[in-house]
Amino acid sequence: MALPITIFTATYNRCQLLQRLYISLKEQTSYKFEWIIIDDGSFDDTEEAVAKFDTDRFDIFYIKQVHGGKHRAINKGIDIARGEYFFIVDSDDYLPKDSIEKANNWISNLRNNNLAGVAGLKVLPDGTICGGRPKLRDGEWIEATNFERKRLGLMGDKAEIYKTSIMRRHPFPEFEGEYFVTESVCWDAIAAEGKKIRWYNESLYIADYQPTGLTQSGINELVGHKDNFQGYCYYIRQSLKIKPIVEGITNFREYNKTCRYMRIKFLNRGKNIKFSVISYLIWFFVKMPVWYMVRIIKYKILAKS
Repeated sequence: MALPITIFTATYNRCQLLQRLYISLKEQTSYKFEWIIIDDGSFDDTEEAVAKFDTDRFDIFYIKQVHGGKHRAINKGIDIARGEYFFIVDSDDYLPKDSIEKANNWISNLRNNNLAGVAGLKVLPDGTICGGRPKLRDGEWIEATNFERKRLGLMGDKAEIYKTSIMRRHPFPEFEGEYFVTESVCWDAIAAEGKKIRWYNESLYIADYQPTGLTQSGINELVGHKDNFQGYCYYIRQSLKIKPIVEGITNFREYNKTCRYMRIKFLNRGKNIKFSVISYLIWFFVKMPVWYMVRIIKYKILAKS
């Protein structure tokens, strides 16, 4: 019988922080989960530390792989997960004592087969909410795809728990010599299927962003795009194909900024995202300026009302 939840952690030289996460899991009010740790080539004492973790309350599976990035680690974790739902918890973060009990209660109340999973809020150690929060009272929820988050005040990091079977349909692309692909590639592909998440207005996760972590590293900015350009182009190509036009235009504009930073010639930019020259020119000279003009007019109308 499958477990309700697989907690998944990718780690890289985070021995001490991983210990804190382990303690938070050991203090949970429910042990209906397994913990998969994919060590992405650490050269500290991670392996020795994990070997000392107590497995009496929940199963722990540890695998060490050649350094390849978090997206490869997630793919490996999804392959071996036994849980019906997959909960990514980063190695520098930890969980409140009732997180798993709360998540399992949310999951047990799902009746809509079109839902991809459930989500709660992430908070900083001082209790500050990460990103926006839905205008709901505690215990209430709203169902929406990843594409509807901005409209509903759900921007920023959230604690999503996806069905493992759905994530297996959307593995992260892997490119030789590159070590990062944004997780939006997976979440957007799920949203394009019309799959919704049930978003709750309750904290489920404590995020303690480290200076050396992915969030703070700038890997999802210009320098990171340059160093992982194939994966970045994959994301842009997917965005222009499946995202609502407003988000697609924003990503297209960002892509051109990256190309200027990398000094890619104007007429060569289309081929990186598998666009013909004509398609690229239409996006650049028609769709992008028209959309921004519409947006300016819209804001002026709203300002007068």
